[in-house]
Amino acid sequence: MKKLTTLSVAASLAMAGAVTSCKKSSTPSPGTTPTTTSTSTAPTPKVGSVDGIFVSLKLDVITVTMGFPVTVKNENALANFFSTAGGSTMVDGGAVSVNTFALTKQSNNSYFKTAGMGMTPADLDFDSDNSNWSVGGAGSVPAFTYNHSVAFPDFTGTVPDSIPRANALTVSLSGKVSNADSVILLVAAGSTSVYRTVAGTASSVSIPAADLATLPMVTNKSAIVEVVPYRVTVSTHGGKHYAFIKEYAAVKSVNVN
Repeated sequence: MKKLTTLSVAASLAMAGAVTSCKKSSTPSPGTTPTTTSTSTAPTPKVGSVDGIFVSLKLDVITVTMGFPVTVKNENALANFFSTAGGSTMVDGGAVSVNTFALTKQSNNSYFKTAGMGMTPADLDFDSDNSNWSVGGAGSVPAFTYNHSVAFPDFTGTVPDSIPRANALTVSLSGKVSNADSVILLVAAGSTSVYRTVAGTASSVSIPAADLATLPMVTNKSAIVEVVPYRVTVSTHGGKHYAFIKEYAAVKSVNVN
């Protein structure tokens, strides 16, 4: 297995044009305040020195409708193939599917598929814990199949209802995270976001007040907070190294005060 580099938030799903209810940050270094895009998605780990990534994402988004919390569930799949290992230029990989559901190739050669209530399909069969990938191959990308069958990460804890800028934000993880290599805590408001990443075994994750103070005040619950446990497996196919990521995101619309 190829060794992974440090993980950070990437714009992979934003490039794919995902549509959920939370804002996506561009690639930052830990502790910075990156610019967010208008595209909605969850943060996606980025691994270096791989020839491509495959993301299976289960997303629970809590919003308030007519004064009542409503949870919207989505399942998203993403595949990117890079022209050089660790690069950012994406290339054609032929037909790509997960659990027999075909992903749609975007204009930038990223592949994406989303499923949810009221959509066709309503899910991508991720509840089985299988992410059975099939790649048709094209150019430098080999044809292969791979079933990323490890269990999905999960978070059963509480996502904050509001974010006070004057105090550090701490989310308890002890006994509430499973099947995760790492956990991201991210807050995004307006055009600014801040985040921290900790090991999957950490008892909690915190964002300091100094970082939260850089966020604008929000009173209409248009800001979001996310708790995102994830795990990564690297597998070699046709002499190339691909990162397979399973990710869960608990997302809530919040105020920042």
